[in-house]
Amino acid sequence: MRYLRNLPYARWGYEFQTDAMKTAFSKEWWYTPFKGANMKKLLTVEDWDLIKAIKQEETQRKAAAKAKAQP
Repeated sequence: MRYLRNLPYARWGYEFQTDAMKTAFSKEWWYTPFKGANMKKLLTVEDWDLIKAIKQEETQRKAAAKAKAQP
């Protein structure tokens, strides 16, 4: 889910700070980091909707896992 959530950022050249995302996207032929890329201006409405939906799904999955772990 984390990869999918960060995919729109990568598509627009976001320069990731975490090693995990740097490593994941550096393997993609189309990814070129662009220092100083302004995501608020570059991401489309569809990108933001996708990110929001994925975040909601992540939250629901975390809540379900937490509820399942409790006796």
